[in-house]
Order: sequence, then structure tokens, then C-alpha cells
Amino acid sequence: MLTPEELAALESHVTTTQAAERVRRSPAAIRQWVKRGHLTPINPTDVGPKYFRVVDVLRCDRDRSAKMRELLSA
Repeated sequence: MLTPEELAALESHVTTTQAAERVRRSPAAIRQWVKRGHLTPINPTDVGPKYFRVVDVLRCDRDRSAKMRELLSA
């Protein structure tokens, strides 16, 4: 069970660079996830920095990692 602080951290917002650091990926990888429709920023505009919910970034990383393992094992 998550504490209220842990839940709040998952709902917090991060920039592209912070998201990349959080999941040990490059900012370019995060931008590719957005471009391919795997991850949606909370402010999907073309102007200004993009922000993401931490929980969405973690979920996308988990899903992308699972997909890669699936492709490699085939």
C-alpha cells in the first residue's frame, strides 16, 4: 500500500528531461514515445516545455520494456 506522500509523488508533474532521468532514458526517447503515441503530455501543445505525470512515465517505461523483451524473445 502506498503512503499519501508516495501517491502524491506519482501524481506530480515532470519535464521531458526529468522524465528521462526518472526512468534512465534519454530525453530523445521520451520525445519518441510522445511522437509514437505511447506517452501523452498533460499539456499537449507545440509551444513550451511538455509536462508529464510521473505515473504515466513509469507506466510507459514498463510497457515499452515489456514490449522489447517480447520482441527479443521471439
